[in-house]
Amino acid sequence: MEYRDINPKQSEVDIAYQILKTNGQSKDFRELMQHVLEVKGVSGDPKLMAYVHSQLNFDNRFNFLGQGKWGLKEWTVEKGVRRISKPINSHRFIFKPNLAMEEMEINSNEDCDDDVDGEDSWD
Repeated sequence: MEYRDINPKQSEVDIAYQILKTNGQSKDFRELMQHVLEVKGVSGDPKLMAYVHSQLNFDNRFNFLGQGKWGLKEWTVEKGVRRISKPINSHRFIFKPNLAMEEMEINSNEDCDDDVDGEDSWD
């Protein structure tokens, strides 16, 4: 496949992106590098290949698929956060403030046993 429309003055990583985008499918790193070097018009320098490999790892546009294959992140579906519409162990609690206040008043009146003289009776 020829990549005539790709500008050879771009960086190697940008060329790799264009190649994958044009091809529409993942490529083995060595095959991808052959195409990048072909577009650049340079020979296969191991240092350059190592540099491009490092750059692919750092560039968030690329996705390592395993077994030496590289693709684009835009081809993968991102996993989102699943939301549960209803809690599994949900219990309904109904709070009735008037009823609670009545109970508190009843209990507080029962507990109050003050003597008129100001002395508490503990008999």
